[in-house]
Amino acid sequence: MIEVVWEFIVKSERVDEFVDAYGPVGAWSALFSEFEGYRGTRLYSDVDRPNRFLTIDVWDSAAARERMFELAGERYARLDREFEGLTESEREIGAFEPQK
Repeated sequence: MIEVVWEFIVKSERVDEFVDAYGPVGAWSALFSEFEGYRGTRLYSDVDRPNRFLTIDVWDSAAARERMFELAGERYARLDREFEGLTESEREIGAFEPQK
């Protein structure tokens, strides 16, 4: 299993839209859920900075995530363009594996 962590700084006036799009039942999760190996998304808000968020996308493997990119690359790019106005910045922190 891998967990892919992203950090977002969201425009203050767009927080509700961001939560709708990036939360566990949002557009990103809807896209990912079409692919085998996707296990869900968690959305966290910073307790001290209300416009800072983390998403954690859970996949069975890095290969499952890569397969999604291969099959849905254009759709992924379209969503990314559609929602780019919601944030001031975004960055992928990394993909992490739980330790036993």
